[in-house]
Amino acid sequence: MTLARPLAALMLAAGCLSKPSFDCPVAPGPAQTEPGIGSTGGVPLGSADCGNRSLVGLGFTLTRETIPSQRTVITATLRCATVSYRGRYETGATEDVQVPGGSEQAVDGPFFGDCPGGHVVTGLAAHLVGNGGRFNSVVVTCAALDLRGTPVGDVTEIPVIATGSETPQVSADCRADEELHGFEATGGRELDRVALRCAQPSCKP
Repeated sequence: MTLARPLAALMLAAGCLSKPSFDCPVAPGPAQTEPGIGSTGGVPLGSADCGNRSLVGLGFTLTRETIPSQRTVITATLRCATVSYRGRYETGATEDVQVPGGSEQAVDGPFFGDCPGGHVVTGLAAHLVGNGGRFNSVVVTCAALDLRGTPVGDVTEIPVIATGSETPQVSADCRADEELHGFEATGGRELDRVALRCAQPSCKP
């Protein structure tokens, strides 16, 4: 008994008891702009991304219309978190990052679609409203990660229910080895377009 406590303290100090044998956060690489969703109208509003964290969910505000099918997206929000491997991938505490958006003030939301734990966002789909490229009925696509931190396998589709129930007509996705990291926005009173900022993530123990 006299040796057990000093030995346990030594093991804790060395990290043997407190840290798994394989523990790494997913780190996004440099982002590049990919195709997006929306029209070519509006003016550049700026961009936002998750920095050194992963994108694990998306939120949107919409116009306060009485006809649900006519509601359109005004702003987007990134839900960012550290995703780490500790025997399995886990999502840490989240922080919401606002994307520059439309100036319309009569809005509802934001309404969010969140990936399952340990998954990351890889793209989105939406329904176009009218001929102007405005959109609603957003679906977020998420993917699991392999041991290298690369998106792998089939995607999971997460409808953002309160944004509408119309069938998506258009989609935009990062390449197979990339995750969505942020948006470049174009708009005026409304959000006309979001261009995807995609990055290759990696997980190195």
